[in-house]
Amino acid sequence: MIDNEETENLKPEKINEINNKNNKIPINNNVNNNIIVSISNNKIRYDIWDNYKGVLIFLVVFAHFLYSYYKKFPHSLINKIVVFIYSFHMPAFVLCSGFFSKSNNSKSKASISKLIIEYIIFDSLLMLYHFYMNNEYPNIFIPKNSCWYILSLIFWRMIIPFFEKENFLFIKSVFFALIVGYSPNFSMETLSFKRTFSFFPFFVLGYFLKNEDFKNIMNITQKIKFILIIFLLLFSFIFFYLLIEKKIVFSENSLLMYKYNYYKEIIKRTQLFIIALIMSFLLLFSLPNKKIPILTMIGRNSLYIYLFHRVFTLFFGRYLGFHINLNKIIFYSFIGTIIIVIVFGNNYINKKMNQFIDFIYVNMSLNNKKGKFIKFLFILLFSLIILIRPIDKLIYHKIGKKK
Repeated sequence: MIDNEETENLKPEKINEINNKNNKIPINNNVNNNIIVSISNNKIRYDIWDNYKGVLIFLVVFAHFLYSYYKKFPHSLINKIVVFIYSFHMPAFVLCSGFFSKSNNSKSKASISKLIIEYIIFDSLLMLYHFYMNNEYPNIFIPKNSCWYILSLIFWRMIIPFFEKENFLFIKSVFFALIVGYSPNFSMETLSFKRTFSFFPFFVLGYFLKNEDFKNIMNITQKIKFILIIFLLLFSFIFFYLLIEKKIVFSENSLLMYKYNYYKEIIKRTQLFIIALIMSFLLLFSLPNKKIPILTMIGRNSLYIYLFHRVFTLFFGRYLGFHINLNKIIFYSFIGTIIIVIVFGNNYINKKMNQFIDFIYVNMSLNNKKGKFIKFLFILLFSLIILIRPIDKLIYHKIGKKK
């Protein structure tokens, strides 16, 4: 979902000012300033990864549209679609994030700071939404809905440099991800710890997938690619058939990587890991390494689709209700997904959002008047979220006394 931080058009003097402040080498004003702070954006971009993320972000949004009906109709087609998508869509995205987190840029102070800014903004908006719509008090330590991924990505990028030279890190991370489900406190949503641990193997796998190895894999013949597509379709069909026939059953507890309810549930997580690995790589290498209209664009701009979409899917489940034909729900969800990915995945929105986040980061880094005002707004927002519960209870108590 997040690959190489999308570039912003900063003024060279702003970049130099930040670089000087952070003791970095100034940027030459004559050089194309399609950069983030002090790092040039001269990477080779593979269209296959954008196509991959395009498919995945479509599945993420579609599954979230249907999720409100997932538990309500446990024996329906909707339930099976959600389980099918949830079995691999986030592991595949985490794999992407790992692959594109190898650069120093992705682990830089600038990159991580921007992720933190995005997390604070969108998590706060979702907390306020849930308070207004569902009377749920905000909790700054528990990320709302899909914001867990941004927080986990921050942790992954911060800790991976300390494990780069660790031998057999992938095997160790898988072992830990499996046994951590036995922890009695593992269900806690606090700071997205449970998903950070559970999905870490996929981040590690992507991180240690060497560019040279990927280039070699990319050189496979069309015949082999055709065989991979057949395998993908066949595996998907068999897996989906087994879900419908209830030969394979995954509970919400398993899909969301909660603690185990019984000691044999480790087998379910192992099954999920295997399915996720197979689906992730089959899907990746079945896609063409060339631009595909719309799909490549939404894949490249998948971050802001991810951050914006959740509130719309929550509204959908709330206002459409449960007294409607399930086939219509699937159809409306499909149409809604198309609209969401096109609206928030276009280049204009992506460019403006990058400029907005960059504006916040640059001015906060410089600590100028704008930066101080932005910090004041963040403190105000943070205070509001902290004080919502006591203020609401105080008002409710006073109203109760008057009655």
